[in-house]
Amino acid sequence: MGAAGPIAMVAGTALDVYGRIQSAADQAKSLREQASSARAEGREAITAMRYKVRMIQEAGAEHLGDIEATTGKAGLEFSGTPLTYYVSQARKIELTAAMERHAGAMTKRRYDAQAKALRAEAKDTERSGILSGIAGALQGGGNMMAAKGK
Repeated sequence: MGAAGPIAMVAGTALDVYGRIQSAADQAKSLREQASSARAEGREAITAMRYKVRMIQEAGAEHLGDIEATTGKAGLEFSGTPLTYYVSQARKIELTAAMERHAGAMTKRRYDAQAKALRAEAKDTERSGILSGIAGALQGGGNMMAAKGK
């Protein structure tokens, strides 16, 4: 075997190792970007939930104010049926707001779990890329030893 043979084998092995590690690093970077995006989506879901809850509460307060005004305008005492209706409406408003808060929290948890899984996958991808690079180097070394023995 001439001098060019071992040099070519070493160069080929080095490129193979580099390619494996770089490919894994690129995949890991992409996964981390996806995780970051998932975290951002979770933050946006919480912001949207807070806005919806505020709108529900403001609309509810307006509705309850209308009930109070109508009752007072009609000259009715604010007890008995009008009060029961008022309390019932207040409960419905708060229940709607609580359901919206719960839905927003669940959405955020889902995005957080997705981000965590993507970060773990990125870490595993990097490790497998390094191990694949090591395997390529060992294989290249083995090929050189086999060629030397011929």
